[in-house]
Amino acid sequence: ARDLPVYPIPTVGPLTIDVESNTIQSIDVLNILGSVVLTPTVNDNRIDISDLPVGPYILRITTDEGISTKRIIKR
Repeated sequence: ARDLPVYPIPTVGPLTIDVESNTIQSIDVLNILGSVVLTPTVNDNRIDISDLPVGPYILRITTDEGISTKRIIKR
């Protein structure tokens, strides 16, 4: 899938995923070891990672067009 804009990075909690016409099927937040640490619910293309510890993560976004990954940083 194409690269989906995700912002703001770094973030303290809420992230917006710019999906345009794509439909998000699921989102997983993975730690740097590749383990799923959060499967957030999506509200208006926004997810909240404020409960996660500070550090780097990978966002795995599954849409109708495929899977997109994005590196994010939680502050």
